[in-house]
Amino acid sequence: MVGEILKLFCDSSLVDRILLLTLLALLFLRPIFIFPFLMEVLTFAGQYGISSGWHMWAHVHMPLNILFLFAAFLFLVFACGWKQSGTFIYLCFVFVGAPYFISGIAKLPLGWLSDNQVQLLLPATYANGWLGFLSPEQVGSITNAIGLINPALKCLVILIECVSPFLIYFGRRMALVILGLLILFHVGVLGLSGIFFWQWIGICFCLIILMWKTKWYEAV
Repeated sequence: MVGEILKLFCDSSLVDRILLLTLLALLFLRPIFIFPFLMEVLTFAGQYGISSGWHMWAHVHMPLNILFLFAAFLFLVFACGWKQSGTFIYLCFVFVGAPYFISGIAKLPLGWLSDNQVQLLLPATYANGWLGFLSPEQVGSITNAIGLINPALKCLVILIECVSPFLIYFGRRMALVILGLLILFHVGVLGLSGIFFWQWIGICFCLIILMWKTKWYEAV
């Protein structure tokens, strides 16, 4: 038994995972641990050759960007005594909205609005095993129903993505509505494709709580 445990710890990948989880737990206790945590994240990513581009970690881009932003803010607090929390909150909203904006703009030259048939994503993923508990007839009915609203759905997606970086300039109610629509957007992506961006949903939910429970807008 001891030999098996030692063998596991000889796996550098396992050691890195344990260290990451430990640093993450310590981060909740003391913010200063953000620096060793991010260093370990970069080291771990480099081991798999994804330090450049991070294409395999697209789903964690947003939370990592916010962590890097928090690390920069914390550095300024320690180095200069700079405590402009409003600026940090403002940049958080920009960091959250920027990936959506880039995605929305990138769809336009591809003819996504005119040519893409969103509803066809469901039968394609169904053929690969997603939502296997549904019958082909049920999948066909859902596909046809989505097809009826396909043009409006695409316009709504583009609109939400393109206004996301400017959330903080809207009133509280409108910003809450847009954040709620972003969550529904990810739920819809999950339903159609099985791709679950739970990290992005979690961040949008945290922003909703921030806007609902605090007077963040007074600090910006």
